[in-house]
Amino acid sequence: MTTKTPSEDSFIPDFTTVVFSAPVAYAEIYKKGFHEGLAIGWLGKHVTNEGQLDTESIKIINNYKTHHAVDCGELGFHTCEICNAHKGRGEFVIELGSYTYYLPQMIIHYISAHNYLPPTKFINDIKNIGMTQVTKTQVQHEKIGNS
Repeated sequence: MTTKTPSEDSFIPDFTTVVFSAPVAYAEIYKKGFHEGLAIGWLGKHVTNEGQLDTESIKIINNYKTHHAVDCGELGFHTCEICNAHKGRGEFVIELGSYTYYLPQMIIHYISAHNYLPPTKFINDIKNIGMTQVTKTQVQHEKIGNS
C-alpha cells in the first residue's frame, strides 16, 4: 500500500492511501483525528482513465463536493496542469462505510473538460449510497489555536 501526502505532487494514482496535513485533518468533522483515506481524481498533467461518466454519478459527486468541502486556505490554489486554464482549491471527503475518499474540488472540471473517468469501484460505491448521506453542512477549516 502506497502512502502519500497530496502536497508532495499533484498526481496521485487513484486508490493511493493519502495522509492530509494537520489543518485538513482537524477540520470540523475530523476532530476525531482521522486524516487518512484513498485518493480519487488527483490527475496532475495527464488523464489516467478516459470515458464518459453518467449523469447520476456526476450529481452525486457534485453534491458531496458542495456539502463536504474542506476549505483550507493554507493549501493555496491549483491550476489545472492539463489545460492551464482552470483554477480551484481545496478537497472534499466522501465517507462510505469503511472507505474514506479524498477528491480534489476540481474533479468536476477534470470529468467535464478532460473526460476523466473515475474507477468503476468508486463509481459503484457512490451509486450504492447515492445522495442519502450527503448533508447540508460544509466543513470549514479551523485554525488550530484560533477559536
